[in-house]
Amino acid sequence: MSFSWKATTIALLLALGVHIWNDFAPWDAYFPSSTIKNDVEQHFSETYYQARAQFRKRAFAAHAEVYAVPLEHLSALDLTIDVAIIPGSNEKAILHISGTHGVEGFAGSGIQCGMLEILANQSATLSTDSPTLIFVHALNPYGMAMLRRFNEHNVDLNRNFLKPEDFEKRRGMDPNAFGYADLDEPLNPKHPTRWGAWVHTHRQLVQVAWTKGLTYIKRAVVGGTYHFSQGIFYGGEQLEPSGRALFQVLDEHLNMEALRVMGIIDVHTGLGPSGYDTLLLKTSKGLERARGIFQDRQPITSVDDEDSVTSGYDTAVGFLCSGLELHLPRSVKTVCLAQEFGTVPGFVVLRALIHENAMYHHAPTRRLPYAERLRDAFYLHTSVDWKTSVLTRGITVWQQLYTYVDDLYY
Repeated sequence: MSFSWKATTIALLLALGVHIWNDFAPWDAYFPSSTIKNDVEQHFSETYYQARAQFRKRAFAAHAEVYAVPLEHLSALDLTIDVAIIPGSNEKAILHISGTHGVEGFAGSGIQCGMLEILANQSATLSTDSPTLIFVHALNPYGMAMLRRFNEHNVDLNRNFLKPEDFEKRRGMDPNAFGYADLDEPLNPKHPTRWGAWVHTHRQLVQVAWTKGLTYIKRAVVGGTYHFSQGIFYGGEQLEPSGRALFQVLDEHLNMEALRVMGIIDVHTGLGPSGYDTLLLKTSKGLERARGIFQDRQPITSVDDEDSVTSGYDTAVGFLCSGLELHLPRSVKTVCLAQEFGTVPGFVVLRALIHENAMYHHAPTRRLPYAERLRDAFYLHTSVDWKTSVLTRGITVWQQLYTYVDDLYY
């Protein structure tokens, strides 16, 4: 049989096409390895309820104080924000949060379960001089359970940590101040079940990207909206129950008068190269200190930088880190960051968000396949390589922050 360059080229192009269609996921996402890494897989879950049970089990094994904070307005769904606390020094604390963006919570939950297993084996070495450790599991339990990025009120919690006057200020702005209103139709289609609806949506976005650039779309989207209540990245009208519950947990379990330093990690997925993490700070002011804390080679950037991950975020407000820093006493020295793990390309993430949100509001009985695709955009649950990277990097960054907080002198 003679060798055919033409046939080989066609085969390679077809293989590349399949890879692109499968959203550039790691190869083992759809060609699973014949070996199973139990030491990795045991920490990750497929559903919110499985993840919660696993988190509670690991927390009890680590001799943590465990609390379930119910969301009373969602009592029929048995949804809770679960908290594990290992008491230590009143002067220093570390807070680790998963599930701020609902469906993204599976990665953070896996990291928390892995960390709690380590702490269970090290419990004898912890003392009252060690930092107080707080793990908040599934800050947005509705989104995690329903495979949504947004919460029960369609609110993006990471655009919701604002003071009342700031909500009012945002609502008083031009809805199109950053281009969101111009993109409302393709971002939030009202008739997603009509024939050709998705083709029309994609054509509009491609046209805008061609004429105004991808950064224009990204800035309009991630800047959020405080006017379109059924839109993606909606910031809400007031602090959501999850945010109020988080503040209450901190007020009840931290000695705010004695607290001097606090490290905070909020785990997210969806941005950046697949399987690699980026550490995102609120502003560039803390970059030098952060690079001293996290001395390996992962990217460290801030939302006011213009790199490939954070470009367009300069218009966004209401971040969890901003809310926590405002809530804590001004005397507390904070290091707050989002640890963002890359999954699939940004256009794939945006497509999944648009589809799921449109079906949620306008065709809820047909939403499930779109919800599963959204999960697959934010959580590469079939890829052992991706989960290994998430677990390893998540634990490493937590331990580096722990060392900094524990060794800090005032």
